[in-house]
Amino acid sequence: MSLDIENTLRGRSVVMEGDADYQRQLDLFVRCSTEKGIELVKVGEIIAGLPHRRYFLDIGAGGGSLTIPISQSFNETTVVEPNEKQASFLKRRCPHFKIYNDFWDKANLGSTS
Repeated sequence: MSLDIENTLRGRSVVMEGDADYQRQLDLFVRCSTEKGIELVKVGEIIAGLPHRRYFLDIGAGGGSLTIPISQSFNETTVVEPNEKQASFLKRRCPHFKIYNDFWDKANLGSTS
């Protein structure tokens, strides 16, 4: 991301232009791609080797297609998602997650969501 764009977006939620079009295209990509499945297998192998699985922090979770299945291996899940619509969607879908609609470097993870 260029410095000008990053400075423009600082302090505001990320809203993608044409969110409906973006979501439709993303859904099509995910349905036609094996990428997410491969990532889940690789991440699952790493998780299996962890001695403790208490807390999971996902930065940029989007719609949660990886976050939700991975979260099942942990006691608590925290999400930092700058896109307001994606964060709202996850709050409705996963009310037990701690969700922060903010940039990762601005999120106060010590506060309540």
